[in-house]
Amino acid sequence: HWARLRALRRDLLWEMIVGGMPHQPGVVFHAFLNGGCYLWERFWPLLKTGTCSSSSSLVHKDNDNITKEEANATKDKLIGVIFDSSPAMFHSDDIDILRFLAEYGAFDERTSHELLTTDPTTTKATNGTTSPLRDWLPPLSPDRGVAYWNGMRNDDSDTPQLYIYSRDDDLTSFEPLDELVRHRKETVGDDRVWSLRFSKSRHCGHLLVHPEEYRGTVERFLEYCRRRGGDEKGSVGRCKL
Repeated sequence: HWARLRALRRDLLWEMIVGGMPHQPGVVFHAFLNGGCYLWERFWPLLKTGTCSSSSSLVHKDNDNITKEEANATKDKLIGVIFDSSPAMFHSDDIDILRFLAEYGAFDERTSHELLTTDPTTTKATNGTTSPLRDWLPPLSPDRGVAYWNGMRNDDSDTPQLYIYSRDDDLTSFEPLDELVRHRKETVGDDRVWSLRFSKSRHCGHLLVHPEEYRGTVERFLEYCRRRGGDEKGSVGRCKL
């Protein structure tokens, strides 16, 4: 739900600006699943546009606004982004997304929906009723999947990015991600866009199946981010969310 993402974005910004991370030399955004991409989708444009009122501040955690100065300071602090098992190219049909969420969603979301009770296509076709799981989804339109994918593919951030995915992932298909990585290398720069593609590991299970290669690649990427940010010996900020 967008309201949850909005609250999470506010908490993340508060941590970076006011809470436990304001003095960290650099912060890396590590996004798991497409849920993490949804947060990035809402997080980066706010820093980029700087359209918030200069009189609104995030000093109070219940405030949902950020000043242009705070946005610039946070953007300068962001030194890298890691995407694990995302982004995925979704089709327009929200029923496909519901099926994926029935398998990959959080436990309370799956059980509250009673495992979709019946085939979701039948539920939609017979009475059009909604469910807690459908309510959890952001508002869907026929163009939502296209807009999400194009936004991630054409993201104008030049912050270094690492994409970790697998040929064996039945939710986040590797072919579109291969193309996305190639496109971003061409537009952002080959040195700033990293990728690690496995052959045998399921959705969001890459660290469990390939721990050494996963950790090694992430460590090399973090070192690259530190050096590029001018902090060869410093640490990377860790958010407490």
